[in-house]
Amino acid sequence: LELLGIHSQSLTNSDLARIAEMRKLTHLYLESMNCTDVGLGQLKSLKRLEVLEVRDFRFTGTSSLNAAGFPSLTELRIIGSPDLDDDGLLRLGPLPELREITICDAQLGDRALQHLASGGKLYALHMTPCAVTDDGFAALNKCRDLSDLELDGAKITDNALLALLEKPLFSVTLNKSLVTDAGLLALSNIRELRFLELADTRVTGEGAVGFRGHKKEGDTDNYSIYEPLHSLEIGR
Repeated sequence: LELLGIHSQSLTNSDLARIAEMRKLTHLYLESMNCTDVGLGQLKSLKRLEVLEVRDFRFTGTSSLNAAGFPSLTELRIIGSPDLDDDGLLRLGPLPELREITICDAQLGDRALQHLASGGKLYALHMTPCAVTDDGFAALNKCRDLSDLELDGAKITDNALLALLEKPLFSVTLNKSLVTDAGLLALSNIRELRFLELADTRVTGEGAVGFRGHKKEGDTDNYSIYEPLHSLEIGR
């Protein structure tokens, strides 16, 4: 068996121990409020695992470190686990092959992002919300293939965006960040950019007009910029 999906509140940590014996699994999708990070740690025997999605797991902070990590994991999705913190994420161990990440409803910060980006192979990163600052954001420097970025609530400034300028970014969402008109202008230098969303930031309407004027015709098909008191959508 290579693919397994179980969405049931009857699923427990004991069941995860049995799943851990399925050494040929490459894709695993689990959903249960009765599973915790302790059970998740039992999956460390799945060395072939490439895709892992867990929903509604409880992170108690009592799991042990998985020193070997998940050496083959390319996609990680953790959804509906608000008690997941940086320490809990780091206990998953090394994730050297990660390419796609979606983590929703947690509040991960700099250490988590540094860990997730350490392999340098990310091309899709979604963390909503998050507590990342400029220091953690700098870890994306090594991710040369990054094309899809969403960090909702990140406390990043214009200076952090310098890490993005040589990336083939197609989509950038930095809602509720500290980005200003200067950061928006910097993003205009990314030729591949096709979708941009900056909701509840410090970007002004003037900055949006400047962005549009700076982009060369054909560079941007669609982007949207929102502020608390102003909404502007531009597309073709």
